[in-house]
Amino acid sequence: MSPAPLIICPLHFERAHLRRRLPPSWTVCVGGRGASSITRWVERQPEPAGPVVLAGLAGALTVGVVDPGQAATVSHVRAPEGGSWRPTWPASPSTGCVATSVEAMLTTPADRVACHTATGADLVDEESVAFARSVTERGWSSWGIVRGVSDAADTRLPPGVSGWVGEDGRTRGLRVALTVMRHPGAVVAMGHLRTSSRGALDAVARLLVRCAGA
Repeated sequence: MSPAPLIICPLHFERAHLRRRLPPSWTVCVGGRGASSITRWVERQPEPAGPVVLAGLAGALTVGVVDPGQAATVSHVRAPEGGSWRPTWPASPSTGCVATSVEAMLTTPADRVACHTATGADLVDEESVAFARSVTERGWSSWGIVRGVSDAADTRLPPGVSGWVGEDGRTRGLRVALTVMRHPGAVVAMGHLRTSSRGALDAVARLLVRCAGA
C-alpha cells in the first residue's frame, strides 16, 4: 500500500478544518503563511516517505474554471517573474489548473485581471510558487498542490483582509474585529467569504482522499 500523503497547510484554520475530514492516519501540518514560511518549512523537513501536498485556499483569477466552494489539483505552477514547475502528484489528475503566487493579497477584480494577463494562471495564492521551487531544489520526487477556491475572480475582498492572518498562519482576531468595527458594511461579505471557504476546504478534503485512493 502506498504511503499516505503528508499534508501541509499554510494556515491553522485550514489545518483544523482538514484534520476533521481526512483519515486519522494522515499527518496534517501547518507551514505558515507566505513564501518565506513555506520555504523554511520545506528546508527543515527530511524527505517524506510518501507524497507531500500543499493544501488550502486560493483565489480565482478566471471565471468558470474553478468556482468558489470547489477544489482542484494544480497541474502547473507559474511564477510571475518567470519559472514554472509541474507537480508530480497525483500521477493522473482528474482536474488540473495553473496556479501562481503573489506577495500581497489581490483584493480587487482589476488586480486579478492583471495577474491572469501576466501569468495565464487560474488560481492565485501566496505559497505555491515557493513550495514548488523549494521541493524541487530539495529533490523531492513526489509532491502536489490542491487548492480550494474561497473567492471568485470578480470578488472585491473586505477591507483589511490581508491582515487577518499572521505569517505564523494564526488568525489575528483583533484585526478581524477592527474590520467589523471600522467597516460594518463588510459583515455580509465576510460571512459569504467564510461560507465559501468552508465549502472549499470540504472540497479539498474530498479531492485529497480521492487522489490518494484512500
